[in-house]
Amino acid sequence: MKGFHKTIKKYGMLSQNDGIIIGLSGGADSVALLALLRGLRTEYALSLYAVHVNHGLRGAAAQSDEAFVRGLCEAWEIPLRVVQVNIRDEVARGKISIEEAGRRKRYDAFYEGLEKINGQKIAVGHNKDDNAETVVMNLCRGAGLRGLSGIAPVSGQIIRPLIETPRAEIEAYLMKQGIKFVQDISNAGYDYTRNRIRHIVLPALEKHVNTNAAVNITRNLPFLRADADFLEEAARNAYAECLQDKNALHIPALLNQPVALQYRIIREAIYHARITYQIDAEDFTDIHAIHITDALNLANGRTGSEAHLPSLIVRREYAVLRFLPASKNDDKNAENTGFCYPLVPNVPRFVPEINKTIALQVYTQVEACDMLSGLCVRTRQKGDKISRTKKLQDYFVNEKVPRHVRDSIALVAAGSQVLWILDAKNKTYPHPIGGESMAVKGESVEILYTKAQIDERLESLAEEINRDYGDKPIVLVCALTGGVFFLADLARKLGNATTLDFIRASSYGDGTTSSGTVALDCHPRLELKGKDVIIIEDIIDTGRTLAHLQEYFAGLGAASLRICALLDKPSRREIEGIQADYVGFSIPDAFVVGYGLDYAQRYRNLPYVGVLKFTE
Repeated sequence: MKGFHKTIKKYGMLSQNDGIIIGLSGGADSVALLALLRGLRTEYALSLYAVHVNHGLRGAAAQSDEAFVRGLCEAWEIPLRVVQVNIRDEVARGKISIEEAGRRKRYDAFYEGLEKINGQKIAVGHNKDDNAETVVMNLCRGAGLRGLSGIAPVSGQIIRPLIETPRAEIEAYLMKQGIKFVQDISNAGYDYTRNRIRHIVLPALEKHVNTNAAVNITRNLPFLRADADFLEEAARNAYAECLQDKNALHIPALLNQPVALQYRIIREAIYHARITYQIDAEDFTDIHAIHITDALNLANGRTGSEAHLPSLIVRREYAVLRFLPASKNDDKNAENTGFCYPLVPNVPRFVPEINKTIALQVYTQVEACDMLSGLCVRTRQKGDKISRTKKLQDYFVNEKVPRHVRDSIALVAAGSQVLWILDAKNKTYPHPIGGESMAVKGESVEILYTKAQIDERLESLAEEINRDYGDKPIVLVCALTGGVFFLADLARKLGNATTLDFIRASSYGDGTTSSGTVALDCHPRLELKGKDVIIIEDIIDTGRTLAHLQEYFAGLGAASLRICALLDKPSRREIEGIQADYVGFSIPDAFVVGYGLDYAQRYRNLPYVGVLKFTE
């Protein structure tokens, strides 16, 4: 058969010394496939093995088919493996159709056989008519472009050498060669969907619509597959851009993609979620267009809305679409995650539910605070507040904390007063919430820039400095004390040969506004004449300190002098011409603490930058 040989060469199905498993039912297609591959055994040095699956559905007829296959393989000297399965049990367990259960068990057997022989290919007998039937079936099922592309000639290790050969031509070949095969009488009935398409739908199309309907359906399949391949590759790239975190899509990024890619991005997300949750990711026969549409519609829905897919639930969580396993996402069956452990200041407490150790370090001013009585780490309770007027529930809503995780978030609390929230953003560095600080009563700190934001910005600053200085050695002079954290983290990211030194100048004292008087009480110890110097500052405010430092360093004879500041308050500038060469963040006129910055020597060790406020 010329079509058989043409298809093999066209798609590069065979290689020298291939070990091939042949799915052998005993029907015309599989027998012809075995006969034709036998003819190529010498040319390609093939090792052929047959696998026959007895589905246990047709009683004596199935036993007869198995006996025929055994006799054929013995006559042709083909090693045979027979697998007995109970399809009805599979249907009951998986709540799937008999056809689908049979298909899954057959391919399970084929792959097991391939592993046993350490083979390379699985050959199955799908023909051109099968492909037309599949397209019609997928169309009626609501499949997308990939489903309408039919059965692929090559899919991973699976090859289909007869996919472009009509059924009539296959049977004619067997008749001419005098090769017997079995007739599955179940194929003649109307019990199965494929049979009804084969015996009713396609004949009706050819009679009433187009006499070449089946041929025309399969003619365009290669072009549809090429389109599907292109769009799926584009979707994989777009999926990476839309990924918020594992199994979660950022909705604005998703909706910014072309509509043709949005559906495929959802499909890609389903694929990866099924891998994560150990669901058969390669088998998409249970995922239909309506499932993709339902999931995508959530992007325009309200937060908390859900779409239920086979084995998965997709939930909208504010600006995120999250893909969760259905069995673990059923709120009615969810395990109770509540816990409560007493806390003693300065005594570590391991919390197994979050796999963290909580250790509260308190200041002397706090030891008399009523809050220390009844301290515990626990999950939320009715009536929890994070300030006198703000409820914990309001915090969760404002911070867009997903509803299904709120009951498992650890809280440090005293009675109904929540002092710290150890949520996903801050679980490594617990911090005062909503400004409620245990350090000094009446003060609060609201986060302005998180540790993650600071780290990301420092990476960019380091790239700028490396680009400007290349391999030239530089001296980083840190303005004490606030710039120490900034210096340490930035210096580790620089590729240059860097030397460190320090200077201390201050215009704040213990206040929240600049005093206007600059005091210099620590001088650099290195010889800076002829050196490239960068002053490392925590913050530029009025500019008086930097003006003083620039004048000071000019007198030391530095070859060049630049300024790198973590924060800049341009609205507060009193000295004209003072500006940094490298700036982390420009901020409004507010007093900030954390990440080295202090108020009366407090708050320096906070891992973030926050705005200090006074609540009393």
